[in-house]
Amino acid sequence: MPMAQAHENSLIRIISSSGIPVGTGFLISETSALTCAHVVGAALRQPVTVDMPSAEFSLDFPLLAPGQTLTARAVLWDSALDVAVLEISGELPSGVQPARLVQSADLWQHAFRAFGFPEGFPNGVWADGRILGREATGWYQVEDSKQTGYFIQPGFSGGAVWDEVLNGVVGMVVAADTREERRAAFIQPVGYIAETFPDLHMPVNLFQPADSNAPVPGEPPYMGLRYFDTADVGLFYGRAALTRELVSRLATERFLAIVGASGSGKSSVARAGLVPAWQKGLETPGGRLDGPVHVITPTTHPLESLAASLTRDSESVTATTTLMDDLARDPRSLHLAARKLLSRAGAQQLLLVVDQFEETFTLCKDPTERKAFIENLLTATAEDDGGPLRVVLTLRADFYHHCAEFDGLRQALEKHQAYIGAMTPDELREAITAPAQAAGWDFQPGLVELILQDVGQEPGALPLLSHALLETWKRRQGRALTLAGYAAAGGVRKAIAQTAENVYDRLSPVEKVIARSIFLRLTELGEGVQDTRRRASLDEL
Repeated sequence: MPMAQAHENSLIRIISSSGIPVGTGFLISETSALTCAHVVGAALRQPVTVDMPSAEFSLDFPLLAPGQTLTARAVLWDSALDVAVLEISGELPSGVQPARLVQSADLWQHAFRAFGFPEGFPNGVWADGRILGREATGWYQVEDSKQTGYFIQPGFSGGAVWDEVLNGVVGMVVAADTREERRAAFIQPVGYIAETFPDLHMPVNLFQPADSNAPVPGEPPYMGLRYFDTADVGLFYGRAALTRELVSRLATERFLAIVGASGSGKSSVARAGLVPAWQKGLETPGGRLDGPVHVITPTTHPLESLAASLTRDSESVTATTTLMDDLARDPRSLHLAARKLLSRAGAQQLLLVVDQFEETFTLCKDPTERKAFIENLLTATAEDDGGPLRVVLTLRADFYHHCAEFDGLRQALEKHQAYIGAMTPDELREAITAPAQAAGWDFQPGLVELILQDVGQEPGALPLLSHALLETWKRRQGRALTLAGYAAAGGVRKAIAQTAENVYDRLSPVEKVIARSIFLRLTELGEGVQDTRRRASLDEL
């Protein structure tokens, strides 16, 4: 979601007992909001005193759920500062988000926007202008810088002031000069409010002055060469349409193969798209689907990998070895093991994700074990059996033909596969910009367009893109990813090679020999199949 839209979803309309808007406010946590003390007084039709009022009043989120009225009351109060902290009762509308709060030592001439309810405009209007400097009380002066349009006036009090440069709320409207020739107002900076109420733990982001090129500390918004896992759903963007399609199919199909080129994002969409959707529950004509999730990769011994996952809650090694033996002897074992697991868990369905299914052919050298593994998967998801298991595979397209060795697998793939192609330009743009913007990082103009041009339509370019973005972020200036940083990282085409060369060049001659040996051990040379990566234990290395 764009940050500006998230800001709109934090705005509150405060309503008097007669149903008239008297001011605004904004959400700062899941249930807390800020407004002015005099706005609370107007809502309650009471004069503002040093004593905090206890009565409740009404409010709603006018740009998200207008008319869905909630109640609130003041829980922290400072009449001298004209600040009230509100606690909202009731279930908040879906999509509500706390405002992103920022502060900086220099706001001079920053563009801003604010939303309010001047007399005669109960649905609200927007005002914009420029932020100037502090005055003696610590308030910032703001002014309208245009000849037409709305300006901050009574009805905007308690409103969030969004800084267009810092992409965040820098203050709250507390006063306005009502003389038309002035068109000026004053805001209380959120940093000062946070200092006044330390128990609130307001998450105010410190922004360094624009003339500083030092990178602002923070967590990286990109995964680099790591695939997205279930815990990374907050960074996973650009695959919403594909995820919806896969979720729809999983709701009605008990076997689903996600097929695509290397680097097309198969693992990521399975782990960070399908699995979180399953955990939330899939609505189907037959009822709600959810339950335990097991994610495995076949490795050299797929039966061991499968048995270890299914017995992960058992402290007994014997449970794992017994299930391994059962899986090897009888293709019905996975089906029966799933039923027992669900019976103990009190659930109806189990989701098994077999990521990097091609390892069944590249790493597993035992044809008997390979056959037993595949037959267990197929038996457990047989179409004529209303079993408790759903299986999702991810498979590299260049290993597709190896599946034809098994008739049942070939037939399942004919009916139940989803082929992942390249992301659309809009999806790529979202994957590039949304993770950064959600965390408050910016892009130098022209950078996103250059990255999109470099990526093109190559389906396997996603790891290259993700690594280039991470390396560009590491070279950021302030909060901005820059063209210079992107060039220094090597861009989409050269970032991985440049990183590898930089690391290798720092090694001593002895370490370079060791590194070469490690690289060879991490490569599985194909015998009748393509060369692929290989996992090696630390003990082996």
